Amino acid sequence: MITSKNRYQSMVAWSVGISILIMFFTGCSDNKKTGVYQYERKADKHIEENRYDQAIYILHEGYETYPESEKMLEKLTSGYIRYARFLDGKGEIDEAIKKMETAREMDEKNKAAMQELSYLYAKKSVEESSDQKTGEALELSLKAVDTAMRSKKVRKNTAIYFHNRAIEALQKNDDRTVLLCLNASYVLRTSFEVLDLLGLYYYQKNDLERALFYWEKAVKIDPEREGINEKIEKVRREIAFSGSKSALETEYFNVQFYGDHNLDAEKLSKTLEQVYDEVGNDLGFYPPKNTPIVFYKEKDFRNIFKQPGIVRAFYDGSGIRISINVDIDDPVFPSIVAHEYTHAVISMMTNNECPIWLHEGVAVFEQARYTKLSLLYLMGEIKKGKTLTLEEVNEGFSEKTDSQKIALSYEAAYTAVLVILDKWGWDGLRGLMHNMGRGMHYANAMDEEFYISREGFESIWNEYLKKLFLDSN
Repeated sequence: MITSKNRYQSMVAWSVGISILIMFFTGCSDNKKTGVYQYERKADKHIEENRYDQAIYILHEGYETYPESEKMLEKLTSGYIRYARFLDGKGEIDEAIKKMETAREMDEKNKAAMQELSYLYAKKSVEESSDQKTGEALELSLKAVDTAMRSKKVRKNTAIYFHNRAIEALQKNDDRTVLLCLNASYVLRTSFEVLDLLGLYYYQKNDLERALFYWEKAVKIDPEREGINEKIEKVRREIAFSGSKSALETEYFNVQFYGDHNLDAEKLSKTLEQVYDEVGNDLGFYPPKNTPIVFYKEKDFRNIFKQPGIVRAFYDGSGIRISINVDIDDPVFPSIVAHEYTHAVISMMTNNECPIWLHEGVAVFEQARYTKLSLLYLMGEIKKGKTLTLEEVNEGFSEKTDSQKIALSYEAAYTAVLVILDKWGWDGLRGLMHNMGRGMHYANAMDEEFYISREGFESIWNEYLKKLFLDSN
């Protein structure tokens, strides 16, 4: 007979037994969690002190102890990724790639490892291409693309990386790297930006048909994007005139002619050589010896580019384009070439970060070697009590119809450059441009190079103008 007391004792015994089992299994689980955590903690301490080999050893030991632990696998993979980043930061990219490849082998589905490995392949590819190691560069770019293909996000990020490197290579006239990066980016992601840049690249190389092909693809992606339709119309007009195109070999320029011309080849070569040397000596920068320069008949120039009559030439990032409306012996001819070539050099020097007032001011300075500049508009404004600002000069260049404001801006920009050269010399001007090429706004570049604020410079400049136009009377 089971009494109430016996029943109670049995229930107590059963409850105690269950509790012991729960404690046993819970204890095992807690011990496992504690063990994983200890490996993580020890590894993190080594990583914090840049002892990555010790950290990786500990993480491998932890993974061998708990091979079924997803947490331990994630931590080991992360350890390799962090080690690779550390090595890359030290400039040891080859070792970084090896560590990242190991991370990828540990966990093929890890998106971070996929992203980092694709990035390192792409980075190394660009380095090899810049060093003219074409075969190695191509092989690494293919690895970058293949790695990135497994993830939509990684594809996008790697495509953007290649696109940005292509822009840098284009500014350096590194054709090999431009094409490597653009083609890799294009394979990964068909974006407006890549198509537009492909069009620009081929336009610069005077491959008008290819330029048109890529720009027409770009406009389908974003038909409202500013400037794209104008580029297409312009290149179509140029293609229509291309049947009468001819070329001339010179030492420093890739010269093209549209239509018949009577330019003396020997005189033209000497003029271009003189401009190349003078601008290069002043700015301390000599571009690669293949700057495109294209000459057009006056009528064709207006039909193709739809420029107002005041514009006789321009530099559009792809080359210098000049209307032949004066004789080569006329001083105006070399002055136009010098002006536009200076724009090309400054664009390359500053990675297209130079403000308009400085761009035009230096270009007018080089132009003035051949034709004297009148300062009548500027003198009139100063005599009226006008105080100038650099931003106001910039805005004046954006005028489309007010020729007086445009002329005033040219004269003002020229005198701002005269002040810089008088006070800080060509070394100071070059330093200013160097800082802008590093991405500085021109006001910050002035702080850095001249130890003066923009407002301080404007005060010195306006004092110079008052002395020039008022004290002389």
